[in-house]
Amino acid sequence: MDTTPELLLCQRIRDKLKADKQALFAEFDANNQVNPLVTKLRRAVDVALTDAWTGLELPGDAALVAVGGYGRGELFPYSDVDVLLLLPGDPDAETAAKLERFIGLCWDLGLEIGSPGR
Repeated sequence: MDTTPELLLCQRIRDKLKADKQALFAEFDANNQVNPLVTKLRRAVDVALTDAWTGLELPGDAALVAVGGYGRGELFPYSDVDVLLLLPGDPDAETAAKLERFIGLCWDLGLEIGSPGR
C-alpha cells in the first residue's frame, strides 16, 4: 500500500479491529465463555473485511465469500481467515491489482488470509 488514502484506510480499520479484539478478550477473561468469543470475533473480522473490500472499491461483480470455520461463523483467536475471492472470469489488470492490494491490506491488519480464487 503506497497511497495515503489506503494507509489511512488501513490505520482506521486496524485501530477499530484492535479495540474490538481487546474488548472481546477482556470479556472472555471475565466470563471464560468460548462461544460468544468466537462469534463476536467473527463479526469484528466481518466488519474489517467489509470495510477493506469497500474501501478499495473492488468491482461489484466480484464476491468475497467466507469459508471454513470463518464461514461457519466460528473464528477462534489466532486462526487464519478463510475466504474465497469469486470472480466472473479472469480479472483484468486493474482488478488483479486491487485484489492484491486487498490481500496485502488484510495482512497489514494482522489477518492471516487463506484465499483461493475462482
